[in-house]
Amino acid sequence: MDCTHTASSYPLLLDRLPSVHLVSDVSCSGATTTDVVTSQIGALNRSISLVTVTAGANDLDVAGLQAVCAANPASATCAAAIQARQAQLPALFANLVSTYSLIAAASPNALILVIGYAPLVSTGPLNTAEQALNSTIQGAASTAAAQGAHIRYVAVSFTGHTVDSPHPWFVLAGPNIFHPTWQGNLAYAASIAGSLLAVINHR
Repeated sequence: MDCTHTASSYPLLLDRLPSVHLVSDVSCSGATTTDVVTSQIGALNRSISLVTVTAGANDLDVAGLQAVCAANPASATCAAAIQARQAQLPALFANLVSTYSLIAAASPNALILVIGYAPLVSTGPLNTAEQALNSTIQGAASTAAAQGAHIRYVAVSFTGHTVDSPHPWFVLAGPNIFHPTWQGNLAYAASIAGSLLAVINHR
């Protein structure tokens, strides 16, 4: 995993908001839900009032799926790779519900914002698979909320800036491939800030 962060990462951008004071950023590129539970939840405590978490794609190796499907999204190889990952969604759902519940137990006074994934591509079977991933994440957040967690799902969209666009907001090479660029992180931060504002105004 790569646990280094650039100055444009969305936690650091959120730290610029008057209502946010970043205590710790333990997010890592490549982390799975298991990594969140074993390596990251330990940073939480009862004094924390806000937790953001983006997890699930690495459990399914979505970056590998993009690599398989990039050349020909309509190929049988791509279809088989998508089907294999869709079969894992029920297990991912259960892992996410457990992860969110553990976060809520570690920081019972926190608002937990579960951040979805901006779609890598705008159309086609890979986009459909990514929608299924986000639906699974949103459903798990809703289930955790029904069990008592103070949790909200935040959707993120890179409309016009997917990998198949002229100006993508995704890194296209290196260890952080398919992670957001600084423009993408700005979009993530804006979506999260909007959700925070909605929560504040609702109180």
